[in-house]
Amino acid sequence: MASCKATLHTIIMSLHWKEDRYGVITNWDFIRCQTDLIWIFMMFIFRTVNCSQAEINRHMEMGRQFLSSGQFTDALSHYHAAIGLFSRDLDPKNYQTLYSRATVYLAIGKSKAALPDLDSVIKLKPDFIAARIERGNVLLKQGDIHQAKADFEAAAKADPLNADISKKLISVEKVKQIIEEADDYFDIGDFVSAEQLYSNAIEICQWHANLYKNRATCREKLGNVPKAIADYRTVTKLLSDSTETFYKVSQLYYLMGDVEESLNI
Repeated sequence: MASCKATLHTIIMSLHWKEDRYGVITNWDFIRCQTDLIWIFMMFIFRTVNCSQAEINRHMEMGRQFLSSGQFTDALSHYHAAIGLFSRDLDPKNYQTLYSRATVYLAIGKSKAALPDLDSVIKLKPDFIAARIERGNVLLKQGDIHQAKADFEAAAKADPLNADISKKLISVEKVKQIIEEADDYFDIGDFVSAEQLYSNAIEICQWHANLYKNRATCREKLGNVPKAIADYRTVTKLLSDSTETFYKVSQLYYLMGDVEESLNI
């Protein structure tokens, strides 16, 4: 950095010297000056990049070590630092760091936080099959069946002999059919059949808030209020805006005669 400043000072002084001695600065002088300035700028950028890359590599290695030993919080901290550096200083082409951070998020149960990283990984490297499968798994559990199917199909296209991917595509079609049947029974008031089918669907789509909500309604209609409350409480954990559901839980506690619990919601 100091050498760049010294060189820049020399270039500027040479222009002043020519102007003082000859009273004029030619176009060639300006062109040569601009070329020298560009060279200084590029040297500064390369040095910054090399320094940043070394720091990124250090954080990535520490992250890998902590991840392999199951120290997820420490691993996450180093992946945050690495991604922060290349997001600020470099073209974020290191998809592996993003994928590693997504893996940590999934390991500690933060699937919503993992999705943006998986999205970025797939955007940077569309043929990265592992990221496609992981995102498909998360989306399927959340109930985004259409997008999950698209990810699994992309993975199957790249690896057509992968039996696990084929099983996932079968699960997608299976749960899609189950939900359609459950909704049909729900609409005609057959809450016994609907409840069972929603339960089957939840085994695959564990984070699908609407399935829990519909099953809660079935259980409420069938008089199983405690289980209905349990499902509604799950909905409040899955959805950020759950004011209406909290109110519903409060009402059910009140109807059960548990006024104190009703007021604590």
